[in-house]
Amino acid sequence: MEQGQSAELVMVGDTDPAIREYAASLGLGNEQVRFSGEIPYAAVAGEMQAADCFLLNSNIENSPCVIGEARCCGLPVIATCVGGVPELVDVACGILIEPKDDKALTAAMRTIMERAGEYNRAAVAEAGSAIFSMEVVGEKISKVYKALH
Repeated sequence: MEQGQSAELVMVGDTDPAIREYAASLGLGNEQVRFSGEIPYAAVAGEMQAADCFLLNSNIENSPCVIGEARCCGLPVIATCVGGVPELVDVACGILIEPKDDKALTAAMRTIMERAGEYNRAAVAEAGSAIFSMEVVGEKISKVYKALH
């Protein structure tokens, strides 16, 4: 981080102990990286709503539900251009980067830090809910089942 900037990375979910060891080897303490471990499903929304950005730096994905969940929480997303991810993230709700590109990841994180207030979180949540809410997805599934009868 540049002087005068600070950030906290919150890792939610079951993480490999090697990630914790790697963070410690870099001298990153609990004020820079917090490992929450597995938390109840309802608490995930709370973590997302308290965050400034959701980051999915993955080399392989299909169509991860967590991006829809982040969008429904109004959270801007940084994600890699893999699998179906580009269909889930646009400029109104986040930034797409190439996988394994640390410079692009760093630049995207800086952009989010500098322009966090420019994302209309209510609009991100509204657009996300129009696509990913339980009601919308449930209706789509219901239409498929009804069409089979």
